[in-house]
Amino acid sequence: MPDLEQVIGNIRIIRTWAACSAIRSKDMGRIRETMDDALTLLETQRPRLLTLEEIPLTAGILWLEENDCVCAAMFERLEPQTVFGRMTNILKFNLLGRSRLCGHDVMTYGRKWRCWTQCPTTQQRKAEKWNGEQSQRTAARK
Repeated sequence: MPDLEQVIGNIRIIRTWAACSAIRSKDMGRIRETMDDALTLLETQRPRLLTLEEIPLTAGILWLEENDCVCAAMFERLEPQTVFGRMTNILKFNLLGRSRLCGHDVMTYGRKWRCWTQCPTTQQRKAEKWNGEQSQRTAARK
């Protein structure tokens, strides 16, 4: 079974071919519209990083990444807390399959932890840079 990237690439090739071939303009319009819809739909299936603002709005499963580990989780609640003498917000997640909650400081989002829409591949995780200290720690390990 081809992967998502192969399917997207093949649709782009077919779309380009259809635009160059001698197909009636009425049929060409329908083909182009169908290909555009298919590309849009497939591209939304790619894992992407969520912004901090999107996390509480995510009703279903999201993928929590920290310390080179990715696990399925669901956003549970936002809790104001004092951490090291400063007031901050902690996002609480229900880790699926682990029957426990974990919390992450919003101030460290993108540096120590982040969330994805779908489970990312190792290549996708490596391609997305971390902000701040996490990227330096990762670079020091290599």
